Amino acid sequence: MESDDEVSSRLEQEYREVSHYPSDRRGILQPLLTSIDYCEAAGSPAWSVTQVGSGFRLNVGQVEVLTNRITCWDAKEFDLPKDHWFSDFRVLFSGPEAPALAQSLAKDFRVDVMNYKSVGQLHWCVNVTLCLGVPPSDPEWIKGMRALAAVQGAHEHFVAAAAHTSTGKLRQKSNFARSHCEGLVAYARRECARSASEVRISDLLWNEELTSDIVPGVDADWDSILWFSLTIDGYEVPNQENFRALECVLDLPGRASLTELRTSLFHFQRAWRWNQADAPVGDELLLIKRVVDEIRLRVAGQEFA
Repeated sequence: MESDDEVSSRLEQEYREVSHYPSDRRGILQPLLTSIDYCEAAGSPAWSVTQVGSGFRLNVGQVEVLTNRITCWDAKEFDLPKDHWFSDFRVLFSGPEAPALAQSLAKDFRVDVMNYKSVGQLHWCVNVTLCLGVPPSDPEWIKGMRALAAVQGAHEHFVAAAAHTSTGKLRQKSNFARSHCEGLVAYARRECARSASEVRISDLLWNEELTSDIVPGVDADWDSILWFSLTIDGYEVPNQENFRALECVLDLPGRASLTELRTSLFHFQRAWRWNQADAPVGDELLLIKRVVDEIRLRVAGQEFA
């Protein structure tokens, strides 16, 4: 049987395979931690997290309060250029604002009336799907995140109801405690505790997520620039052949975009990697630093388009 640490490490790898974007992983895991923290702040230890296939379910007392499943549209099956991953949430909610909230959410999302008898009051479940691998500015991503934020207060009302018995006593144990996965909770806390500038190899960042702390400084060495160059997948950028060369991107008509600059740097790193060359020096290094300087200027000016 795996230890909690082994489960935590395995899940970290699995979630990174689902998405190389830390923002995606936080989008999946932060709602879980927010609900756990609320339950604990209310004084109830009656929660547990169960692994459910490719996702998880948060249980409080006798019922589920939050479920997440990760699904994939297979590229071959659906004749797509690549696999598409989705994060599907089920969020239960109740309270005085819940009927109007259910009606409002139902305009864009599936909302079901639920019937967990132990809760002792009317409650609903909203189903929210987030498409992974899209920038934070994507309209559908924004819609999904706004829905999760809008339901949070009513969701906490449901968590509180699930944490109490019909006589008002605080429950002390989850009915699903035996299947609790502490390794998942540990991984979720570790993933969501990382700062925005704490980026690891193979993590990808959207333009909007770049800060001056992340972009290499004027005195950065090649190792720092090499690492930064891999925070974008240049192979996925449309028309990438137009700005693969560093000289080309600096000489583009008009002003090169942040994406064009980052893509050019990415392809230089790829060529350097496969040629097993020594670290760039002289004029070549100066050219690289010119591109990084331009990137830094775009980020400082919040020119993310």
